[in-house]
Amino acid sequence: MREKIAVFSGLAVILFLGHHFDTRGMMPYFGWLSLTPLFVLYFLNEGEPFFLAATLVLTAFSAAAKVITSGNLLILHFFSALGLMCAAGLVYRSEWKKLLAASLEAKGKSAEEHHVLEQKYKDRESNVRDMTRQVNEISTLYELAKEFNDCLSYESLIEALRKKIFVGLSFKKAELLVFAAEGDLPSVVRKFTLHEGGTAEEDEAKADLTPFEKKIILSAYEKKEILSAATAAQAEPAWGTEAGVIFPLLIFPLMVQGRVIAVFVLQGALEEDRPKFEVIASELSLHVKKIKLYETVRELSIVDGLTQVFVRRHFIERFEEELRRSMRHGFHLVVLMLDIDHFKSYNDNHGHLVGDATLREVAQVILSNVRRVDIVSRYGGEEFAIVLPESDKKAGMEVAERIRSAVAKKRFKAYDEETKVTVSIGVASFPLDIEAGDVDNYKSDIILELLRKADQALYQAKEEGRNRVVTFGRLPD
Repeated sequence: MREKIAVFSGLAVILFLGHHFDTRGMMPYFGWLSLTPLFVLYFLNEGEPFFLAATLVLTAFSAAAKVITSGNLLILHFFSALGLMCAAGLVYRSEWKKLLAASLEAKGKSAEEHHVLEQKYKDRESNVRDMTRQVNEISTLYELAKEFNDCLSYESLIEALRKKIFVGLSFKKAELLVFAAEGDLPSVVRKFTLHEGGTAEEDEAKADLTPFEKKIILSAYEKKEILSAATAAQAEPAWGTEAGVIFPLLIFPLMVQGRVIAVFVLQGALEEDRPKFEVIASELSLHVKKIKLYETVRELSIVDGLTQVFVRRHFIERFEEELRRSMRHGFHLVVLMLDIDHFKSYNDNHGHLVGDATLREVAQVILSNVRRVDIVSRYGGEEFAIVLPESDKKAGMEVAERIRSAVAKKRFKAYDEETKVTVSIGVASFPLDIEAGDVDNYKSDIILELLRKADQALYQAKEEGRNRVVTFGRLPD
């Protein structure tokens, strides 16, 4: 403000000096007046309307006084030009202020929009990171589920856990405790432990269960819900305490149809990984149940694991059904007994692994040369028994010869070399080889008699030099 007062005072002094020197003829007044636009521009630039108006008024009065005293109209023209210049300056400044305000407003909006866009970008970037993390988690769990699908034993299930569970998940110790199928109270029959370092082992369950483990198992079995304790102080009083237990502790009861079939215990697991472990526990429930069912079925299996043909017990059951049907409808039925020639020597020379592979391939040759309705079984060792429903002895001989020929032509692999085997086959038929009085009434002895007679024919084939088909008794005309 002092600066502006000083400038305005300077203008007054200049105008006074202009009058003074002009009257003495030393310097014309117009020369002094020509300095006033500088003051006008100064106050325009400073945005001081009061000092600008005062400058114009002072200059106007000074010029008017000079015109009156001297009659010099040039001063009036100068003053008019000065007034126009001031007016133009005021208009320019007003428009400039509007443009500046608009520019500042636009800049403010732009800055705000930039901030909003920047925030949206950050939010989306965060969402992308979260989605990527979730996709990775889902991918890991999907891979784990795929691994589980191929598991038909607890050992393979634990191996899948050992290989996959340590990827991105943290815990110190994990235990899978499998309960017996029956009983009101949990009885652990299998116990597997996984350690932080990636090792896994099966423990003798009854010997290795600690009092603490027994208590948490019973608690999970009774409550049928996920139990957890971040610290020992937060653990349920009924659990008691035990040295070596690592907290946080997570206990997952694995349930199927409301029944607890196993417990999955995690020690030292991070709380942030709990949702992942819940998914894993859910998968474990299904696959532990699957393994239990598979083991039950395997115990009661009707198919021989090596050759994939029926076991002897199931063969006899099916034989009985077909024999009853043949008696009821008057159908013929043929029994073949097949034995691999010199198989003991073959095993001794090539080893049991090669022998097993050969047994498996011979079974496949048999299956490929009979009908779907025919019953093929591994009767014992290297011996096979075959029932051909609705077939007479002649048709049975043709099937037997087809099998014998196919086996003789086939080349079997024994490591880096090829081997050959042959088979001998005995044939018996119903009702041709059964006593006339027995053909109308079913007796279990008929099955044994047919098998015995087919076996006698097989023995005769071996006596005659092997690699041949021999029928019991005569062929029909």
